[in-house]
Amino acid sequence: MLLSSELRERLAALPAVRGVTEKRIEYSPEFRDEVVRRYKEGDSPVRIFRDHGLEPREIGYKRVERCVARWCRPQRDDRAEAA
Repeated sequence: MLLSSELRERLAALPAVRGVTEKRIEYSPEFRDEVVRRYKEGDSPVRIFRDHGLEPREIGYKRVERCVARWCRPQRDDRAEAA
């Protein structure tokens, strides 16, 4: 899903967004942390993104789902695996 120039401009002005291109949205670390916290507390990903001005209909529901899945998955400790 390509993001229009108008949408990119609007997204770039949001505190939750660190950067945006036609294909990618880079979110601020603070936003990512809040998403993980609120999701673990039972809040819906769609509500969290909307609360920050990120409308899933515009950016894509799949993008929202993938972000939450990626940010909430357990972190691997590569050092432990190498031992």
